[in-house]
Amino acid sequence: MVPNTLALVSSTKGCALLRDVQPEDILGRKPVGHHRGVDLTPVIGKVTLVTGAAGSIGSELVRQLRAYQPARLILLDNNESGLHDLVTELGDEACSNTVSVLADITREEALSQVFAWYRPQVIFHAAAYKHVPMLERYPHEAVRVNIYGTWLLAGLAQAHGAERFVLISTDKAVEPSCIMGASKRLCELSMFALARQNGCETRFTSVRFGNVFGSRGSVVPTFNRQIEQGGPVTVTHREMTRFFMTTSEAVNLVIHAACLTAGGDLFMLKMGEDIRIVDLAERMIRMRGLRPYKDIEIRFTGIRPGEKLHERLENASEVATQTTHPNIVRLDDPGDAFDPTAFADRVTRLIASCNPRCAVCQADGARLPPAVADAAPHDDARSPCLGCLTSLAETLAPNDPVHQILWAQATGARSDVS
Repeated sequence: MVPNTLALVSSTKGCALLRDVQPEDILGRKPVGHHRGVDLTPVIGKVTLVTGAAGSIGSELVRQLRAYQPARLILLDNNESGLHDLVTELGDEACSNTVSVLADITREEALSQVFAWYRPQVIFHAAAYKHVPMLERYPHEAVRVNIYGTWLLAGLAQAHGAERFVLISTDKAVEPSCIMGASKRLCELSMFALARQNGCETRFTSVRFGNVFGSRGSVVPTFNRQIEQGGPVTVTHREMTRFFMTTSEAVNLVIHAACLTAGGDLFMLKMGEDIRIVDLAERMIRMRGLRPYKDIEIRFTGIRPGEKLHERLENASEVATQTTHPNIVRLDDPGDAFDPTAFADRVTRLIASCNPRCAVCQADGARLPPAVADAAPHDDARSPCLGCLTSLAETLAPNDPVHQILWAQATGARSDVS
């Protein structure tokens, strides 16, 4: 239906769109589809576990994996409402081979039961805390969920003979300037270390990519809401850029990467050119028939703690090798400073000493220093002790940005890493 002409002329919020906004309207390219050159047999007919199943990436993984005829599809999340909504969306036809599990990835007993009961063969690990400003205030939660949760899940996958374990990573893991990125980089290194353990039969791999449209906290739904309300549209910095991809194409490529891995791989998804956030905001305003800065104000709010102006998809030391899929490359780091065995041993010792005090090692000991505690108020019983953060920092070379950030948290003073 064509919008009311009088309302269109008098409105400052723009007219209703004559069609839905398509990804290519914003991306400037067609979304990536399936590629016949990749053998998808490794994920067909498997018992498959998706963690973070109620999230943006996790729920799309669930939707797409159903087409691969899983023997059983296990949906794990600690978000009760989100998990319920996903199960409701899937409908009655999914009941025969779909299992929903309400559990936290840091609860070893609950995870152990899942692995013992269902014996998942393929794991897609999408569960993580991801919002940069929030984790700058609560770094202990990034350590607890992103690092400890990943290590626990990966260890159970290996112990129960899982075939493949796919970590969903992020471009913020590249030369990280934030706690979230540092925690995800340590997760990538964990995959690298585990894959190189003697006798490891599980193919551990990481898939790294940038922002996806439509995810919680994504700028696109935020901008849509702000335009609907008549503005202002808020952008942190005029020159800020990000890489973007649709959720469906990112997940499609993640599944392809899972089939390509030989173990110990770090894959990167090709995401095209980066997009200036202010250009995206202006384009979305114009698509409503409105004028940026006149009908809808664009307000620049300043870069938030831990954010970068520009993200990168690969480190300077990483060498990209093309795979059989044109939109997936394998990243090889020729550096030999990282010792996978020493890293695995240190993280194993870190997690082995458990007591309910510290959220990570759970041992009694010194808490976070006042400078950090004051900036990030939290329940002391759930904060990591100094030994946890220090031990994690010591797994890396002193000039590594991840080392610098974790060390700064342990000493109560953030390094200026850009």
